[in-house]
Amino acid sequence: MNSQEIIGTSLNFDARDEPEVEIKSKLSVIFDFLEHVEGHIRDNQLPEGINKIFHAFMMGTSENLSGPENIACIHFMEYEVLNLATEKQFAGILTTNTSPLTKVIYLVYDKS
Repeated sequence: MNSQEIIGTSLNFDARDEPEVEIKSKLSVIFDFLEHVEGHIRDNQLPEGINKIFHAFMMGTSENLSGPENIACIHFMEYEVLNLATEKQFAGILTTNTSPLTKVIYLVYDKS
């Protein structure tokens, strides 16, 4: 692949300082679902204040990637999210994982 080609992207914000956006597309269904799943936890169970919880969501990769390239790209982005949250000294990361593949991978890597 050309190193100048965008092959993956992720939306990441401070969970207590996310920008207000108006969604005027079919993506509103996904954002409504995420709000339904994450909203109560974010609003009632996470620490107050900014720079506490990093919110990582909506990861996606290029449809031109092979299966192994897709997995490698997602892993790279997830490790970069972890590195950025650690570097910025966030206490934790909030994310909703809907991918059966990475759920299985996390079970394998989970050391707890």
